[in-house]
Amino acid sequence: MSEAQVSPVSISERIEIIDILRGLAVGGILIGNMQWLSGYGMMPPGMVESSQMVDKVVTFFVHFFIEGKFYSIFSFLFGFGFALQIARATERGDTKATLFNRRLFWLLVIGLIHAYVLWPGDILSIYAVMGFILLLFRNKSDASLLKWAVALMIVPIVTYLLLYGAFVAFAPPDVGATIDAEQVERWNSSVATVGTGSFWQIMSTYNPGYIIGRYMGLTSMDLGEGETEFLHLEYAKDTKLYVPVSQLHVISRYSGASPEDAPLHALGSGQWDKAKRRAAQQIRDTAAELLNLYARRALREGHSFEYSAHDYEAFAESFGFEET
Repeated sequence: MSEAQVSPVSISERIEIIDILRGLAVGGILIGNMQWLSGYGMMPPGMVESSQMVDKVVTFFVHFFIEGKFYSIFSFLFGFGFALQIARATERGDTKATLFNRRLFWLLVIGLIHAYVLWPGDILSIYAVMGFILLLFRNKSDASLLKWAVALMIVPIVTYLLLYGAFVAFAPPDVGATIDAEQVERWNSSVATVGTGSFWQIMSTYNPGYIIGRYMGLTSMDLGEGETEFLHLEYAKDTKLYVPVSQLHVISRYSGASPEDAPLHALGSGQWDKAKRRAAQQIRDTAAELLNLYARRALREGHSFEYSAHDYEAFAESFGFEET
């Protein structure tokens, strides 16, 4: 297939109702995103409950009439557009859908840039990934597509129900209050940063689980159990942190700017406090997972095997290495 064969469709070939629906869907998504772009949709539930009645009414109408309708229309249009492009690719003899794959690739690139630089609520990258997955279904029969559609609609419903049941059964009783308190604290901190902070301060709170420092090299220290190697990290205000090499997995390379221009955080700053709170939350989450694991293990009926001294001695004798 040559590039000369690829061109926009003529006016007579366009489907007007699809163009109209596309415009309505984009308008609906714009309205649906206003609450997030304004910050209202990110408010903690406790603050939302105490907001004015007009805000609650508008939010309900947006959820019911916009998010519940226009997102579905936009998704339908994406699938319909996929079918049209595949049909036209087949007419051109392009069995590999080269043009469609290229469009998906650049859609994914734009989506990733949008998600990690501008706005975390990106949908373009998801559409791109779904488009690549759709290519696997283009030769399926109608009956097979219907079965897959029903299965894919059931899976998330069952998954959410199981997650909700697990949360109700195993979550600590005060986890809700803890999450609400942390959301309020994070909201107040974010509002203060956006209102008075610089661009880099705002961007650094985009991912509050990390603080930015500068790697200064390896150093050895003896803390009473022999010499141990540490990573020497330097932060703002000449503060230092030494991380054991055994915990190297908690360190990652910062790619937001050049090493010379990277905005260093201070260990006593809000970013450090957020990182410590997040670490504490992760510890609580891990503890809850362990409690869940041990609870399920305690409920399972085990099997007791008979001890055979002869079998044990034979097993020990078969060890083919020198003990250390």
